[in-house]
Amino acid sequence: MKNTEKRISDLTQQLQQVLQQRSLNRHETLKLKGRLGFADGFLHGRLGALVLKRLVDHAYSFSNVVDSELAAVLELMIKRLQCAGPKRVDANTVNEWSIFTDASFETELGSGGLGGVLVDCLGNCRAWFSLKLEPSECKLLGADSKETIIYELELLACCIAMDVWGNVLASTYPVLYGDNDSV
Repeated sequence: MKNTEKRISDLTQQLQQVLQQRSLNRHETLKLKGRLGFADGFLHGRLGALVLKRLVDHAYSFSNVVDSELAAVLELMIKRLQCAGPKRVDANTVNEWSIFTDASFETELGSGGLGGVLVDCLGNCRAWFSLKLEPSECKLLGADSKETIIYELELLACCIAMDVWGNVLASTYPVLYGDNDSV
């Protein structure tokens, strides 16, 4: 399911006009939020929810001025409308996957490790990865300038899992588990 080319064109033009004028009153903001919310429903991903929240914040602020933060998210929305893939609806949408990731960092040695496990809805391990990181690789993430890089490693483990198993997870309900709250 996807937006029509006309809807994408109209919304893109409207957003570009707002960016030129740098002004948006409450009524126009809420109207734009509604139109973008409808269009975003046909796009894959969650970035649109952040843009819509920022529009609501602007609508109930005391200024019509489009600040640099709002301008940046509106520019992101233009790119999203033009580039984001359509929402896929198929038999895979009922599949649930669990992804467990973890990382380690040895401060004294400057080395680390990454791992991940892909588990299907029946609890079967379907794939896994485990990587040892040498001190030279950890330095690329800032190990020589920080006390620890565990946040970076935990995030990297999640990113690797999503990248490696992205084709399996497309149009499904994946849940990613990690033990680092920030990530």
